[in-house]
Amino acid sequence: MTNKLHELLLTEITKQTINMKFNLNTFSILFLSILFISSCKNNTSEPSLPANLSQNEDKGLKEIIRTYGGVIHFDKGAIAATADNKKTRIFEVSLASSTKVDEQAKNTSLIASNLAWLMYKNMGADANNYDEIHAILTIKENKTTTKFPVADLKIVAKKMEVLNKMIALIKADKLEELRPFLNNTDLIEYPKDEILAELNFRSKTNGKITGFTPAGFKRNKSSDGKPILQISGILNREKLDHPISIAADMQSDKEEVLFLQFML
Repeated sequence: MTNKLHELLLTEITKQTINMKFNLNTFSILFLSILFISSCKNNTSEPSLPANLSQNEDKGLKEIIRTYGGVIHFDKGAIAATADNKKTRIFEVSLASSTKVDEQAKNTSLIASNLAWLMYKNMGADANNYDEIHAILTIKENKTTTKFPVADLKIVAKKMEVLNKMIALIKADKLEELRPFLNNTDLIEYPKDEILAELNFRSKTNGKITGFTPAGFKRNKSSDGKPILQISGILNREKLDHPISIAADMQSDKEEVLFLQFML
């Protein structure tokens, strides 16, 4: 809305008011004109971000809202260094009043990990400003806080790349090329043929892959103490989506998974 047009509208309103030629229709038109002027003024700029929130961090918060809805808050700070521990820089994300989270109350640990992952993957280089990302979930006034070291989230990112490569092969119907990714000896024994057959069956019945929606991750240990990372999500397909998860050795850089299953 230009100043000239603004002045013309106000002049026209003044003329009609002075002439006292009001009727109900004329008054409605004038009232709408004034509202239109106000609307033009209010939409001239985007709302600014809080001074301590980066564009990348804002992207992470927005993706969490798109995924879960609810009310979200963030905070930043640091735990002071002690004789035994160095200073810990923290990004904290809190989610409450989410119907989706309430419906999955038994999976709060998985949801909390997904909050941390969605923040981390959007942060980019900003993640280097923190040592931990804390995820706080409030379900029916019950609040839980889970801490995720950024070092662990960097490993999640590497293993997510492996999963994405595997999904690309499934999408391209190159199932035999998945065999080198499937390590069926280091953690548990499983038949590769059955997994590939299951993937082939789901591709035929559930339709082509359209995307992947992360659901979170778990950090476990094998019987011999090896740190194991399990990443879970939903494989989106044209007809029917289905869960998928992988396990990987957190200390290995090999492009392989220790198992692949069709559950979270």
